[in-house]
Amino acid sequence: MAGKWDLTRGGNRKMFVEHARQLTEYHCVLIDLPGHGSRMDEALGLESAIKVIIDTVKDHTNIFNGIKPVYVGGSLGGYIGMELLGRHPDLFSAAVIGMAGQNVGVGRGWKAGLGMMAFKLFIPLLPNIFMLKGLIAQANKNENISNDMVNEIALYTGMYFHSGLEQVEILSNTNPLKQLPNFKGRVLFINGSLDHRDSEQLWLKACPNGRLIVYDGADHFFSHDKRFLSRFVQDIRDFLQK
Repeated sequence: MAGKWDLTRGGNRKMFVEHARQLTEYHCVLIDLPGHGSRMDEALGLESAIKVIIDTVKDHTNIFNGIKPVYVGGSLGGYIGMELLGRHPDLFSAAVIGMAGQNVGVGRGWKAGLGMMAFKLFIPLLPNIFMLKGLIAQANKNENISNDMVNEIALYTGMYFHSGLEQVEILSNTNPLKQLPNFKGRVLFINGSLDHRDSEQLWLKACPNGRLIVYDGADHFFSHDKRFLSRFVQDIRDFLQK
């Protein structure tokens, strides 16, 4: 078994509560990034996010007698995770990286570059309520995400748009092709077929021990899509049991 506990996270610890609830046989540690949730007043950056994760791992590794955890991260958490795995290759025994198949960092293509530029330009200009309504509208386009689930991932958790520029800065500076080869543990990549994923094969080839699963018909919200949520949890469970 890769480990008896896993560190599961997105930007806000509450976003993966349902997934952790279903993984009852494992001890799941859900954390907030700086600038989110209980750490809302802390400055968000790639270095500060990595430090929070490292400190959390050290605290819980002592509790579990030195057993290394499995990293599980999606979207922003997926990109930070790939950076973290390469910088600290001995911290985790394995990793699940979801919703992070597009290169938005170093060496990104022109489409991703335009998207990142647009985010940088518009985030300071748009009110938070406008961005929140836009996010909810995007999620609602997928009719397989219930209103309760949208509330859980977008309203009750808090999206903390004040750290939007910092999130873009983190993504812009990630370099999976440089970092992934340093990690020798197993890595499971999971993406939706409808999501942006121009670099998933590059990430896979960069991993000494990687595997890729693509959910047909899934978009960026597959982790909370009723068609794929249970499958996502089961794929994590199967991965942890190996």
